[in-house]
Amino acid sequence: MIKLLLLALLLTFTASQTTYTYPYNGMANTIYAPPSFSLGALTAGQTLNITVSFPQATGSTFNIQLRDVNNNALTPGVVIPLSSAGTASYTVQTTGTYRLRITPINKALDVSIFYLTVLKNGASLLNVVDVLRNNIVKYIWLSQTTNLTVSHNGGPVTLYAMASTNKWSYATTVSGTLVQSAFQYQYTYSQLPMGYYTITVNTPSINSGYLEFRTNSYPCPYPTSQSDVYSIFTGCSSTDTGYTFGLPCTNNDFSTGACLSCLYGFTLYNGKCLTNTACGPRQYFHFGDCYPVDTSCNTFDYYTGACTSCVNSGQIAKDGQCVNENGTGNEITCPTNTHQYLTYCIPDSCA
Repeated sequence: MIKLLLLALLLTFTASQTTYTYPYNGMANTIYAPPSFSLGALTAGQTLNITVSFPQATGSTFNIQLRDVNNNALTPGVVIPLSSAGTASYTVQTTGTYRLRITPINKALDVSIFYLTVLKNGASLLNVVDVLRNNIVKYIWLSQTTNLTVSHNGGPVTLYAMASTNKWSYATTVSGTLVQSAFQYQYTYSQLPMGYYTITVNTPSINSGYLEFRTNSYPCPYPTSQSDVYSIFTGCSSTDTGYTFGLPCTNNDFSTGACLSCLYGFTLYNGKCLTNTACGPRQYFHFGDCYPVDTSCNTFDYYTGACTSCVNSGQIAKDGQCVNENGTGNEITCPTNTHQYLTYCIPDSCA
């Protein structure tokens, strides 16, 4: 009876696993590595508001370049400088179709995940997640001992096992076996133990290849509002787990989704980052201080103050503000050295 029960549990666990096969055809060009993202058609005079944030500490540096539709450098080149808060405002000089490329300058020894948000004249244009890189990268979770195959045409493959105490830091390089196949390179990795891994593939000269492994899904390490354009986080599920992904959480256990550490000013409680400052009923907590919520908000996000519903039935919550259904809202003019945050003017030194 006990043997039958154990067999049933084993079959249930095995059945819940999925064999993931990820082709990367067409991803081996300069658009993919370093990663660039389409901005579509832009008109001279339009304003781009760019924000780059990192959910965990990183020693990496990078630059942001505006490039043409084929990802070629513009003449003269356009590098968009970010403020210390990770934001920038850029006015389009010439009408055309463009891409935005993130290029690492000094890469830290970890997976430097970033969130990139772009607004065009205040409207959402881009909301993506990626990692600083110069090549093809896949971040995977193996839920039990399993085999892994990487096949492609092009340069060598490197498989890294991630540190068990920090799912972002490279720990060791794993040796694989190079075998003959229809592909120029095919690597097999046998009986890899449970854990997190990163696969790096030098940009192939021929755009074909695939990655195959068997595992359970794990919670995606980014908010559901972000899009993993290049499928860096293979096999993850974007289902909202209720845990805190991104700031104020600085490190997650992605096998469960629980937050492991928080920014200063927040308390870790049951896998979530909660404020340890008691703000008033109509205030929100933002990096150590309490700020008043706009009077037009009915409900709001406790950490950003963004409106999620409105007091006035004739208004809707859009991009964190209550606006009339025709799209108009409360426009304000901020004094020098300050900028608008929701419906308030705050110092430029604040995020």
